[in-house]
Amino acid sequence: MISGEGIKGPIKVVWKGAILTSSLSAAEAYKILSQRLQQASPCPAIDVRSQGEFAKGSFPLVANIPILNDEHRHQVGLCYKQKGQPKAIELGHQLVEPIKGGLAKSWLQVAAQCEEQAQELLVFCWRGGLRSKIASQWMAEAGAHPLRVEGGFKGLRRQALRALGDLPPMLVLGGMTGSGKTRLLAELNNKLDLEGLARHRGSAFGLLPRESQPCQMDFENHLALSLSAAQGKELIVEDESRRIGRISLPNGMYEHMARCPFVLLEVSVRERAHNIFMEYISAPLVSGEESEVLRVHMKSCTERIRRKLGGVRTDEVLTQIDRAFSTGDVEDHLQWIGFLLVNYYDPLYGHSMERKGANPVFSGNYEECLDYFKML
Repeated sequence: MISGEGIKGPIKVVWKGAILTSSLSAAEAYKILSQRLQQASPCPAIDVRSQGEFAKGSFPLVANIPILNDEHRHQVGLCYKQKGQPKAIELGHQLVEPIKGGLAKSWLQVAAQCEEQAQELLVFCWRGGLRSKIASQWMAEAGAHPLRVEGGFKGLRRQALRALGDLPPMLVLGGMTGSGKTRLLAELNNKLDLEGLARHRGSAFGLLPRESQPCQMDFENHLALSLSAAQGKELIVEDESRRIGRISLPNGMYEHMARCPFVLLEVSVRERAHNIFMEYISAPLVSGEESEVLRVHMKSCTERIRRKLGGVRTDEVLTQIDRAFSTGDVEDHLQWIGFLLVNYYDPLYGHSMERKGANPVFSGNYEECLDYFKML
């Protein structure tokens, strides 16, 4: 058995060895990645593309261990244009020679993890070409059993786009801002958490300090795998706008959700304000966020909606935020949060529902909606 932790000393790497490596189609690899989303401790695949390529988009459950870093890839690309493929390959070998032992060791650590859990070791590059072939050869010569993904990332991406164009039936959970829709979804097995995938809470205040969103392609690929994992079963999703922060729903998905049955979660303004306080104020403070950082952040978010909220109301909310963080009083926080709900978010949501013509098939409080979903 290969053990990544136990690998010590130089690893013998043969550039042009005779050991044969195995491969599988992008469709088969995509299916494996989709199945792994449902596993408790899935093993990652290895993406050997450069850091820059990986940052533009990859898939969940993937470790980026590049065979050529960004600078190496740039040099090889120039050489390819100026001197052709053979010279470019030769240069690539020269650039990687000093670090190939460390690369192989990192790859074999992932290989050991896959072997221990009896899972396939998937390896891919941009198009399933030379980089993944070399990486697979190195690992095979060291005793691992990698499966190179034919078509590489491009092939996997094509599979993801197909999944995004074949949407399953959905049941949409709606409700005013702060109703606890995300919390309710978390209690269900057949849910699709779009805000979780987008790493954003879906409002002007939806990104807390030091949080960030994935790139658009990462979101789409993760969403596609989640849809494929559902295998066409009806999914419960939260009602969303076309954009979740800076992430856009894929073409057709917003319209698809607008046509799906709709369940309305009904919660009082005070309870919704308290929900928001717990998630946006209390939880971050308990987790160690500085009060001043959070105060400045909340004021900055409020400024973003000044044009729609109005100057006078915006200034009033800003004053209330300062007072709430100064006193630390929960009621002071509930005051500015409730003011925004009544004067900004509720009218927006009401207008959205009117525009969609949404007619709920069921409505009720948190427990009633939860029971309704669980009886389906």
